[in-house]
Amino acid sequence: MGLFTRFKDPVDGTAQVVAATAPADGTTSYGNVSMTLVVQAEGIPTFSTEHGCMCRASRWPYPGATLPVTVERDKPTKLKVRWDEVATGKDQAQAQADAMVAAMSGQGSPGQSQPGQAQVDAILAALGGEAALGINSPAVPQGDPQEEMLEHLERLSALHTSGALTDEEFAAQKARLLNS
Repeated sequence: MGLFTRFKDPVDGTAQVVAATAPADGTTSYGNVSMTLVVQAEGIPTFSTEHGCMCRASRWPYPGATLPVTVERDKPTKLKVRWDEVATGKDQAQAQADAMVAAMSGQGSPGQSQPGQAQVDAILAALGGEAALGINSPAVPQGDPQEEMLEHLERLSALHTSGALTDEEFAAQKARLLNS
């Protein structure tokens, strides 16, 4: 989209990031990002599109992120990401850390059947919940250990994909689940 392009009939919406190119070497403050997005806006059918633009390194998108966008009602693939409304990576990390602190302060309470599950749930909440991460698992009936394990593995995988868990943390939590 050109620098002087104007929207004739703009509508605000959101874009879910399905894929995004990796940021440059880390020494630049801006870079070109190419993304695969699923866009939703009032009065426009949901659609997917490829979008490329300049992005500040501190606000670099990752798969699973939700970005605020403005789209042209008559030509929805013409869109603009409202980067000034996107939380920085530092702000997102702080929100996740705060959620983990809150969850850990209640750790060890009676009846907590799965150690560490509160932390996973808190991180998921900080990231926008399971739906925001693409987890559409139905309610799991109580007492079915295989279904519970599958649900926990899906949550861990979503956390790993979102960047909330490192490769080592993911591997350790996965091994803990599989060996329990």
